Amino acid sequence: MGKTAKEQKERFEKVYKLIDEQYVGMDHQLFRLAWAAVHGHLLGFKSWLLLVAPPSTGKTEGVLESISCLPEVKVIDRLTEHTLISGMYKAKTPGVLEKAPFGGTVTKDGDKTSYSGGDGILVFKDFSTVLSMQRDKRGELFSQLRRIYDGQLADNWGTGESKLWSGRVSVIGASTPAIDNFPTFEQELGNRFLRIRGERVGRESALRAIDNLGTESKFHANLHQLMEPIFANALRGNISIKPEQINQLSGLAELVAVGRGVVVIKDDEIIRVPDPEGPGRVAKELATLAKALAALERRRVVTEKDVIDVCRVALDTLPQNRCKLLLASVSPQKIALSSTDIPRRGRERAYDQLHELKLLRSANPLSLGSKGTELMNDAGLEKLIIKFTK
Repeated sequence: MGKTAKEQKERFEKVYKLIDEQYVGMDHQLFRLAWAAVHGHLLGFKSWLLLVAPPSTGKTEGVLESISCLPEVKVIDRLTEHTLISGMYKAKTPGVLEKAPFGGTVTKDGDKTSYSGGDGILVFKDFSTVLSMQRDKRGELFSQLRRIYDGQLADNWGTGESKLWSGRVSVIGASTPAIDNFPTFEQELGNRFLRIRGERVGRESALRAIDNLGTESKFHANLHQLMEPIFANALRGNISIKPEQINQLSGLAELVAVGRGVVVIKDDEIIRVPDPEGPGRVAKELATLAKALAALERRRVVTEKDVIDVCRVALDTLPQNRCKLLLASVSPQKIALSSTDIPRRGRERAYDQLHELKLLRSANPLSLGSKGTELMNDAGLEKLIIKFTK
């Protein structure tokens, strides 16, 4: 099996050709970043990535399907508070974390069961369904996810049974944009996910779907066949990042940490701006994605292209209206605030929030532009974002 960078590039080209035959205007970068999240886990790190796109845009049948062939991946159709670890006494159907490869080494001591060294990748096909769960059940699920992210989950029941799980799990999920209308999602889950957003494609996609009617199974089989050697031939071990790129990634991490910060609003008035999260966790995940992108293409050094790809994740993780205003603020041209494609009320609210977070300088400007932002004191970060927008 060929292991050169050139041969790996040819494998990618075959996958992209197959995807383009099945879908119109499918975003290759969206696929590439999902693959990076998976390979980041295989490199020994951890990635939590949420794909946000309208229904019927290929995020499940295309992007998630392309990674489902790996033995480390478990695809979950429906997520409840009992999916990950069973709360039923002597349950016949164990939770996902109680089975290989997520369970690891299992030891029993009476009614106490310990699972250690679990390692795998969970793929949630429709994470937005959790929004319709009853609040207490959703709260229990989010509590489990927070603890799984941190590497340890313990549960005790009135029956006397207890379960302790420890390990490393990456999560890749898909959601509709409805999740953007759920303001407490990040607060309840604790800012665990980075995001990447896909766009809707118009009538051309309907025509292609009719042409490909009945070929879905064949497409999935061919996709799996092409993806397996890509992951098999991707590099493992150390991947280096240049000092300039580390500086850019740290700037992006600070942008995410501050830019998605909570701003408490009551009766259209900002009443409190809690301290934003620290950037360390985000920096690790962004660096993981950059390294994995390089490793997938059999490169030992991260390139500017990899960092630009990661820049998309950072920007997509921000609330949409805030992101649009920030991008307008670094434009070389002066852009009228009213010319952005954001409804007036949402535009004014997003601007006030960015100003309170100290990412934009003046309160009520007539226009945005490269001098309108406080964040871009770092010339390298500003340069990176401008390159991304091009």
